[in-house]
Amino acid sequence: MAAAVSGDPNPENIIEIWCGDQCLDPNMNLRSARYFYWKQSGDLVLSYLVSKENGINNSTTNSTTTIIITVPI
Repeated sequence: MAAAVSGDPNPENIIEIWCGDQCLDPNMNLRSARYFYWKQSGDLVLSYLVSKENGINNSTTNSTTTIIITVPI
C-alpha cells in the first residue's frame, strides 16, 4: 500500500523488517530469520520500520511497529 502511495514499486525501499538489531534481507523467509537471528526461546519477534521518505506524508520521520510471529520449527 505504501509503495503505491509513493509511486515506488519496490516495498523493500519503504519497509525494513528487523529481528532484534539485525535488518533482514527482503528475500529471507521467517524460518531462516528465526534460525540465524532469533536466539531466544518462544515466539519470533519482528519489528518493521516504515520510511516516511519518498513522498509519503511529505515527512522524513520513521515509525516502528513490533509484531510477534510464531514460526514452527
